[in-house]
Amino acid sequence: MQLTFFQNREFICHWPGCKVKTTDRNQIEFHHISPRELGPRVNSNVTLTLCPTHHRMIYHPESTKGPHSINSPNKLQILHIYPVAPSGYAVEFKRFNDETFFECYDGDYRNGDIENDNEQQ
Repeated sequence: MQLTFFQNREFICHWPGCKVKTTDRNQIEFHHISPRELGPRVNSNVTLTLCPTHHRMIYHPESTKGPHSINSPNKLQILHIYPVAPSGYAVEFKRFNDETFFECYDGDYRNGDIENDNEQQ
């Protein structure tokens, strides 16, 4: 049996404060930092994992359709992902009121080339 990238991997929701962790790929969604609707771009395959509830609460100003195109006070925008030494990364978020903040995580955010027809983005 050949192992795939997703087998035996624990996924987390990157929404600040969310405690969802799962090894079940069907209980997590991949959010493309650059919306796929905008076509190929630099970092177009960079994704973060989010639980289904919080995936719909991400706002992207360039998105023209779906839940990511609508901004509201309870939504967040992902501005950037920064590597942090020795083995982590920080995600820069922006709130509706333009306040920015960082959340830090251990491990590697790179998920490879993710394609999923069930995603909302």
